[in-house]
Amino acid sequence: MLRNKWFGHLMIIFTQVVLGVNIPITRDLLLNYLSPMGYIGVRAVGAALFFWTIQFFAKRERIDKRDFWLILLGGFLGFVFSQYLTSLSLQYTTPVYFSLILALSPVVVLLLQAIFFGEKITRKKLFGILLGILGAAILAMRAAFETGSAGTNNLLGIAFATVSIVAFAAYVVICGDISKKYRPITQMKWIFTTSCVFVCPVWVLSGQWQHELLWTATDFHVGLLEIAFLIVFCTIATYTLIPIGMRTVSATVVSIYMNLQPIVASVTAILIGMDVFTWDKPAALLLVLLGAFVVTSDRPAKGQSILREAERSQEH
Repeated sequence: MLRNKWFGHLMIIFTQVVLGVNIPITRDLLLNYLSPMGYIGVRAVGAALFFWTIQFFAKRERIDKRDFWLILLGGFLGFVFSQYLTSLSLQYTTPVYFSLILALSPVVVLLLQAIFFGEKITRKKLFGILLGILGAAILAMRAAFETGSAGTNNLLGIAFATVSIVAFAAYVVICGDISKKYRPITQMKWIFTTSCVFVCPVWVLSGQWQHELLWTATDFHVGLLEIAFLIVFCTIATYTLIPIGMRTVSATVVSIYMNLQPIVASVTAILIGMDVFTWDKPAALLLVLLGAFVVTSDRPAKGQSILREAERSQEH
C-alpha cells in the first residue's frame, strides 16, 4: 500500500512538471509552427484517436441524453473555446505571465460555485481570493507599463488568459457531477471528438491548414517533436496518469503539487531566454500560489468532486 501511495505521488509530480514545461513549448509552437486553430486541431485529433482506440478494448458505458449534451457543451467550453483563448494569450504574453494567471483556476471555480450554486465563502477562502487577485493585479499593472519584454502585448495576453480560465472553470462547474458518473476515458473520448467536429472543418475549409508555418519551417523536425510532446505527454499521459494517481493521493495534495506548474514554466522560460527575471514575478507568484493554497485547503468534504476537477484545469 505504501509503495502504491508513493507511486501515486510520483505520477502526480511527473504530470505537473510536464505541464509546466509545456507552457513555453506551446508558446514556441504558436510563434513558429502552428496557428491557434492548427494547435487545437492537432491536439484534438491526436487525443480523440487515442481515446477511441482505448475505448475499443474497454467496456463501453451508456451515457444519458442530458449528460451527453452537457459533455458536448463541456467539450466546447473546456477545450475549444478555452484552448483557443490560451493560444491567443501565449501569442501575446510570456509563459511566466500566462502560468501565473493559470494558477488562479481554483479561485475562479470557487467564485463560480458561490455565484451559481450558493457555496459558502468563508473568511479564509475570501482571504485566499484576495491574495490571488492582488497577485494578478501586480502582473497586470506591471504588464501595462512594461517595455522590452519578450511578450508583444502582455496586458492583452493576460486578459485572454483570464477569460480562458473562466471558460474552463465554467466547464468544471457544469460537468462536475458528470465526472463522478462516467470513466475518464468515456468523457475524454467525447470531449475531444466534439472538439474535432468544432475545429477541424473550420481549419480545413478556411484553408488555414495550408498556411501553417510548420510546412515551410527550416527546422520542420523541431515543430514535429513539439507537437508529439504536446499530444503524447501533455494530453494523453496527463489524462491517463492523473486519475490513476488520485486513487492514492488526496485532492488537497494534488492541489499543492499543481503549484509546480508556474514554477517550472517560469524557470524553463527564463533559462531558454523566452522571458526575463523581474522583481514582480516572484512577488506575484507568491501571492497567487498562496491564495490558491488557502482556497483549496479550506473546502468542505462535499465539494471534493468539483474542486478535484478544478485541479485538472491546469492541464489545458
